[in-house]
Amino acid sequence: MVLSLWLLAATVKLLVIMYLLGLSVSQLIYGSLSGKYGRKPIIIISLLLAVLGNILTAGSNDAFQLLACRVLVCLGAGGCPAIGRAVLRDSCSDKNS
Repeated sequence: MVLSLWLLAATVKLLVIMYLLGLSVSQLIYGSLSGKYGRKPIIIISLLLAVLGNILTAGSNDAFQLLACRVLVCLGAGGCPAIGRAVLRDSCSDKNS
């Protein structure tokens, strides 16, 4: 990836930082949205965002486009762990009650 897009090492580090930052922030957002609107529609939206971001990432031509697409991927991918933990919590709390 570094050679095909001619990215500097600092740009690659920025990609990792932005991905992890977006992933952590999006989990907070998806947790509250899934509590308000339900788990299924929110996880479908998050997966569609992640798929769209991955498709756009594959066709990116420069560093800025790659960064924007990876942020879209992490915003979509943040829904999976957040909603997965919420579903697990819901299923375990029903059995213990």
